[in-house]
Amino acid sequence: MRTRNMGKYMELLLANSPDVIIMLDPEGRLQYCSSTFLRYINVGDVKGVQGLNFRKIYSSFADEAFLMAAKARFSAVKETRTAIVCNVEINFPGRGESRFYSIQSAPMLDGVGNVEGVLVLMHDSTELERAEAEERMRVMLDSTPLACNFQDQDARILDCNQETLVLFGVSSKEQFLNEFFHSLSPEFQPSGRRSRELAVENNRRALASGREEFEWLHRTLSGEIFPAEVTLVRVKWRDGYRVVSYTRDLRPLKASEQKAREAESHSLELEIQTRAAEVASTAKSRFLASMSHEIRTPMNAIIGMSELFRTDNLDMVQKGFLEDIRRVSRALVQILNDILDFTKIEAGKMELIPVHFDLLELYGNICSMCRYMAEAGDLRFSHSYGRDVPRIVYGDDVRIRQVITNLLTNAIKYTRKGEVDFRISAAFRDNSLWLVFVVRDTGIGIREEDLPKLFDDFERFDRDSNRSLAGTGLGLPITRNLVEIMDGRLEVESEYGKGSVFTVYLPLVPGDPAKVTVHASQSRVRAAAGTRVLVVDDNAINLKVALAYLEKHGIKAETAMNGEDALHMVRQKDYDLVFMDHMMPGMDGLETARRIRALPDEKYARMPIVALSANALAGMDKIFGDAGMNAFLPKPINSRQLNDVLARWLPAAKIVGDAESDEIAADGHATPDAGAGFAPLANLPDGPVRKEAQLTESPNLNPRVGLRNIEGDFDLYQRLLADFATDHTEDAQKIRASLERGDVASAHRTAHTLKSVAGQLGAMRLQESSLGAEMELKEGSCSEERLSVLESDLLALLAEIGSTPGRTGAPGDGEMTLDRKKARDLAGRLTPLLRRGDTKALSLMEEARTVFAPMGGLCSWLVREVEDFEFKRAEETLGKILAAMEE
Repeated sequence: MRTRNMGKYMELLLANSPDVIIMLDPEGRLQYCSSTFLRYINVGDVKGVQGLNFRKIYSSFADEAFLMAAKARFSAVKETRTAIVCNVEINFPGRGESRFYSIQSAPMLDGVGNVEGVLVLMHDSTELERAEAEERMRVMLDSTPLACNFQDQDARILDCNQETLVLFGVSSKEQFLNEFFHSLSPEFQPSGRRSRELAVENNRRALASGREEFEWLHRTLSGEIFPAEVTLVRVKWRDGYRVVSYTRDLRPLKASEQKAREAESHSLELEIQTRAAEVASTAKSRFLASMSHEIRTPMNAIIGMSELFRTDNLDMVQKGFLEDIRRVSRALVQILNDILDFTKIEAGKMELIPVHFDLLELYGNICSMCRYMAEAGDLRFSHSYGRDVPRIVYGDDVRIRQVITNLLTNAIKYTRKGEVDFRISAAFRDNSLWLVFVVRDTGIGIREEDLPKLFDDFERFDRDSNRSLAGTGLGLPITRNLVEIMDGRLEVESEYGKGSVFTVYLPLVPGDPAKVTVHASQSRVRAAAGTRVLVVDDNAINLKVALAYLEKHGIKAETAMNGEDALHMVRQKDYDLVFMDHMMPGMDGLETARRIRALPDEKYARMPIVALSANALAGMDKIFGDAGMNAFLPKPINSRQLNDVLARWLPAAKIVGDAESDEIAADGHATPDAGAGFAPLANLPDGPVRKEAQLTESPNLNPRVGLRNIEGDFDLYQRLLADFATDHTEDAQKIRASLERGDVASAHRTAHTLKSVAGQLGAMRLQESSLGAEMELKEGSCSEERLSVLESDLLALLAEIGSTPGRTGAPGDGEMTLDRKKARDLAGRLTPLLRRGDTKALSLMEEARTVFAPMGGLCSWLVREVEDFEFKRAEETLGKILAAMEE
C-alpha cells in the first residue's frame, strides 16, 4: 500500500512540476515527460509522444541550434556516464520569442552501471536572466560620463542614468521623471520652434535614420539655461524600437572658445605690452641698482658718524633720537642691500665667488647673532652641528651666510613665543652629497593657500597682524634665487598657527684646509707694556676667565669684586680701559659707571668703560649707554668680540701690533669660539687626542663648550670647575633664603650669576634652569617647582665635577719632607712664567701642592695667588719659599 501510494505521489509530483522533466531511453526515445513539457509542444497526453525520438519532438518547437546542442549533450552523457549542466537560450519560431533555460542532463544507470536512459531537467530562467541583464545595463548607464536617458517615439522619458540627475540638478529619479519632465527645456529653441514639437520631430527622425545629432538648449532645476550637444540613437526594445539620448554639456567648451577668441583678438596688444614690459624692467633694474649704490654711500656715512657721535652731553630725549637714527639707518641699508641683490638677480648678474672656508666658524657666528635676537624676543634658540658635516667646505660663504641669516631672522621675526631651532647636517640624496640647513620655528605659520605665493616678489602675508614688522617682501625671493643659483633646493613645510620648517639643500663640496682664507679681523690685538686695565666682577670664576683672555693680549689686568672697590681704584690710577660687570651686590655696574662719570676730572669722562653682562637682550646697549658705558661685551666672553673691543677702545698709543694668532690652526681649522657658551654646539668634529679627552660629555656638563669659552685652556678649566664646586655649592639655598626674607633682588642676582657661570663652564642644563629662575625672579617671585629643578641640576653638576678626572685635593696628612732638588727645579720652571704673567703657571700648581707641601702656609699662599692670577704676589711668595729653603 505504501509503495503503491508512493508511486502515485511521485507521478503527481512530476506531472505538476513547473520545470520540464523528460526521461529518454538509451536510443533517445521519450519514455516520460512532465505536464509543463506537454504544454510547450501542445500535446494533451504523454501517450501522444511516448516512444518518439527527442530529435523529432525538439524540432517541432525549437530552432536548429538548440536541436544540435541537445544531440551533443545526449551523446556526451551516455559516453561519460556523468551529468552535464548548461545555460542556453531557446528560440521559439512559432511563438516569435526566445527564453533562457538552465538544462541538466543526467545518466540513469542500472545496478551494474549500465546506461538505462537519460533524464533531462529544464528550468526556465528567463526572468532572472533579464533582471541581471537590466542590472548590468543600469550599472553601465550610471557609470557613463554623459547624461543618458531612454525615450519613446513621442520623446517621453522612460528612464535615465545618474549623470542626468547631476546635469539637471535634480535630487532623485522620481523627481526627474514625474515632476521635472516638462521643464527640461525652455519653451522655444533658438530656431524659434517650440521645444516640445521639435523634440518629437527629432525622435521620429532618429527612429527612421538610426541616429540624429544636434545642438539644444536645456534648463536645470534652478532655471539656468545651458547649451548642450544631443545624440539620439535608435535601439531595439522587446516588441519594437526606442530612442536613447546622450547629452553633453557645452558650457565648458563655449567658455574655452570664448577665451580663445579673446586671446586671439588681444594677441597683438599683449605682444606690444610684453615688449614694453621688458624695456621697463630693464630700465627699472638699472635705476634701482644705480639708486641703491648712490643712496648706500651717504647712508653708510650717516651710520658711521652716528656711531662716533658724542653722547655724554646729550639728554635722554636726544639720545633716543640718536638711537632712532642708528636703528632706522641700519634698516634702510638692509632694504637697499635687498633691492640691489634683487636687481642683480633679475638682470642675471648675480655671481658666486666660491672659496674654501670654515663652515663651523660661519655657523658659530650666525648662532651668536641670532641668539641675541631670539632672547630679545623671549624666545629659546637651539642649534646643532652634525658630526658628519665637514668643517672646511668649498662654496660662496657670503651667499650661504645670507641665505641662512635671512631664514633665521625671518623665523625669529614671525615667532612670538616658543623657540627657533637651527641645524646643519649632511645627507646623501639623489646620488649626491648635500649640506642640509634646517630652520624650524613655532611661529605664526603660513596658510596653505599662501604657500604658492610665498616666494613672490614684494609679497607679505597677514599684513594686519604683522604690520608692526618691517620688511620689503624681498628676503624670501632673494633667498630662493640664491639657493637656485648655488644649484640647491629650498623646501617649506608649514602649519598655520603652529610654525614652519624651511630646509635648504646645497651641494656638499669638501674644501682644502690649506686654502682657507684668514681674515684680517682674526689678528689679535697686542697691548703695550704698562697698559692698565681694570676688570670689575663679583664672581671669582668670571674674573679668572677675563684675566686669562686679557693675558693673551699682553694685558695684566687688575681686579675689583664690587663697585665701591672699583670706584676707589679708579680714583687711584689712570686706567686705559675698564670692564664693568652689570649685576653686583651693593653698588651695581650701572651705578658705578655713573659715579665714575660724575667725578670732577675730565679724564673720567673719557675713560672707556665696557659693560660685562650675561643679559644679551634687546635694549641693553641703550641701558648701558645711558649709564655712561661705551660698549657692551656679552658673557661668556667671546675672544673675537673681546679683540674688537680692545682694538676700538684701547688708546692707539697702547696698541703695539698684533699678537701671534692661534685662532687658525696649522691645518686650517678655525677655533670655533664664535657663538660658544650659549647652548651646546653638539656633535663637533673630533680634534687631536689631548688630555681634554679625559673629560667626558654628559647632559650635565659639556667640557668642549667650556673649553671653547676659555680658548682651550685645560688647566684653567680644571681650576674653574674646582672653584665652582667651592663657591657655588650653596647657591640654591641662598636663593631660598633671600626669598624667605623678602630680598628678591639678591635672589635674582644669585640666579643671574649662576646662569652666567654655568654657561661659562658648559653646564647647559644648569644654565637653562638658572635662566628660568632668573626670568621668574625678574617678575618678583619664583615657583617651588622651578627652584627644585635648579637645585636638582646644581647637585647633579656638583656630583659630576667631584668625579671629573684630573681633580686633585689637598695634600694628605702626616709628616712630609721637602725634596730640595725637586723644589729648586720646580721654582726654576715657575719663576719665568710668573714674571711674564703666563697662565701656564696654573699647569704647575698640582706639582707645587706636592713638592712645596712641607712649606705649609707658604705653599697654600703660592697656589692661591697663582690660581687668582696674582702672579706678582705669587713671585714674591715663591721667593720667600726659596729663602726659607736655604735657612
